[in-house]
Amino acid sequence: MKPGHGHAIFTAECSHSFHFPCIASNVRHGNLICPVCRAKWKEVPWQVPVVEAENTDIGTTATTPTVRNGNLQIRRRHNNPREEEAALRTAEEEQRRLDPVLRILDDSIASFRGHRQSCSQEPTVYDDDEPLDSNLRPNEGQTSLLTDDDREFEFKGLFVDNEGTSDRAGGSGRKMRIALHPEVDAIAAGEACENFTVLVHVKAPSASEDSKKQNYEDCEGNMVKDPGCRAPIDLVTVLDVSGSMSGTKLALLKRAMAFVISNLSPEDRLSVVVFSSTAKRVLPLKRMGSDGQRAANRVVERLLCTGGTNIAEGLRKGAKVLEDRRQRNPVASIMLLSDGQDTYSLSSRGAILFPSDEQRRNARQSTRYGQVQIPVHAFGFGIDHDAATMHAISEVSGGTFSFIQAESLVQDAFAQCIGGLLSVVVQDVRVTVSACTGTKLKSFHAGSYETCLAEDGSHGTVNLGDLYAEEERDILVELKLPAVKSASNPINVISVSCFFKDPISQRSFHSREQSFSILRPETTGGAPIALNLEVEKERNRLRTAQAIAEARTLADQGEISGAQNVLQNAKIELQQIRTGDHSLSLALEAEITEIQARMTNKQTYERSGRAFVLSAQSSHFRQRATTRGESFESYSREYQTPSMADMVMRSQTLSATASSPFSVSTATSISARRTSEKLAKIAMLRKSCARVSDLHCFENGGF
Repeated sequence: MKPGHGHAIFTAECSHSFHFPCIASNVRHGNLICPVCRAKWKEVPWQVPVVEAENTDIGTTATTPTVRNGNLQIRRRHNNPREEEAALRTAEEEQRRLDPVLRILDDSIASFRGHRQSCSQEPTVYDDDEPLDSNLRPNEGQTSLLTDDDREFEFKGLFVDNEGTSDRAGGSGRKMRIALHPEVDAIAAGEACENFTVLVHVKAPSASEDSKKQNYEDCEGNMVKDPGCRAPIDLVTVLDVSGSMSGTKLALLKRAMAFVISNLSPEDRLSVVVFSSTAKRVLPLKRMGSDGQRAANRVVERLLCTGGTNIAEGLRKGAKVLEDRRQRNPVASIMLLSDGQDTYSLSSRGAILFPSDEQRRNARQSTRYGQVQIPVHAFGFGIDHDAATMHAISEVSGGTFSFIQAESLVQDAFAQCIGGLLSVVVQDVRVTVSACTGTKLKSFHAGSYETCLAEDGSHGTVNLGDLYAEEERDILVELKLPAVKSASNPINVISVSCFFKDPISQRSFHSREQSFSILRPETTGGAPIALNLEVEKERNRLRTAQAIAEARTLADQGEISGAQNVLQNAKIELQQIRTGDHSLSLALEAEITEIQARMTNKQTYERSGRAFVLSAQSSHFRQRATTRGESFESYSREYQTPSMADMVMRSQTLSATASSPFSVSTATSISARRTSEKLAKIAMLRKSCARVSDLHCFENGGF
């Protein structure tokens, strides 16, 4: 505190200052929230009780504290200091016992002190993860306590079926599908083609029919897929509980987390990390059986909001949970949600927004177990979050970025994410393209996926990571075809193979190599050659995604008119080259129109345009569904898999049931009963000190 024009000044931990008597009166009535920023205080002001001086001989008097009408009063009398101190302490305890407001205040202070004490006692190494139940799936190479050397040896010992085929992989229920589409079917023999495009289409296997039938009912009556039929997951949720999350946002987040918890099986494990000014792991990595789900729900229900936003610290702690775990499920992921700007890591913001290649490689290595990358799926909640930072985090880690503009969509956004994570059917997917004699590979167009091309153009690879059930990926391959002396039979141009790992058995497979050949006649007859529609669709999608990225760069630099021109040109190009099925072109045009509306000026772009554009960019370059906009139905279905759609439908059905009149009336009656019980207790307390009149206004209240 400090003097200020005759009044004591109280400076809160959120840096806002108030006249001490005013704010003390506010706290006296049980208000522990900053009136300016709504941050919840850990340390609160308290005003010294007023002294009633019956004797004015200060040099010879002592004090006798008493409680009158619930207020602490001090009468001065002659006494020794020890008796005075004991009497004062007794009177204060009596006042706090009688006054329910003071009891609430004391409980709040005690809980915050306990929170600080538990933070200081948090372990430095998170190796307290709950052991996996090896009885459900024995001898599958995932339940051992390993040193670094042991882990390296274990990975090298994985079975690799070097002579395996896609049929043999299909016998285990994991059959990758590869299709090749050339832009044209034939090229004249005497013509060389500097840029010939082939579309490589990869589709993950579906969830087996047996797994769809083997469901069971969890402790809350929800139907959950049998964990033995899919790969279990280690999931860490990193949640923002800063002061800006208080109120409706926190309530919606708790409901969304309850949905996630209820859809995890006993073989899945969940850890919860929360962050505000600092970060804390509030739930260790725990199996989601009935006891685990109850423990997780209790932890989530007790979350409180206070302080600033330290995204970096929360993410570091979430990653450490996965790094330090003793045992590992085959699938692992982090879900990061925040609604504000990172107020603690601004000095390193440039490195986060524009990471170098070295930083990207280091980040990828730090989020890998064996050869499987651990993605961070980021969710920007509301319109004030740090979209650029969260998108950069998801991009570097191999995850996705979703923009939850309408706060009520947070549960559906979480549902779509876990619908994919709970349906991983193949891991570490790597597509290898080899050029045949005379052909040279020039480039790959695979969005954000890591590519590697030999200098001589003889071969190259694209790493696709984990794929969900029935998820698809498209890769455009640019080739250089030489001219041939004379017409010949179809000539092999490239061959494509696929390496992947089964997440349940941890066995690795090579699919059967597929070759692509093209006709080389003497002449094509002069007639216009029809372009392949699948190739044109993918080209249109890539052009649009690149235009969106270019417009975003210009808008970030303040060139709004230049960004609008780029988007308008992309829309005109889509309209000019429509062929065959127009559905994709129309969807892309609608998305460009939406982005243009969010870039009308700098203020609109800062408010919601940047987040929308980054979410669209993440979706197109990852070819994976993200949530963006004010309606879940608008763009969230792009790239959506059946498993994602099923989980979203489950979420929407649950939300509709919860908002039905019957459910609302039931919840209202429960709330009324609890409120009445609390008021009755307060009435009993206050009746003993003749303050029942304060409750008269509640006698005829309806709840």
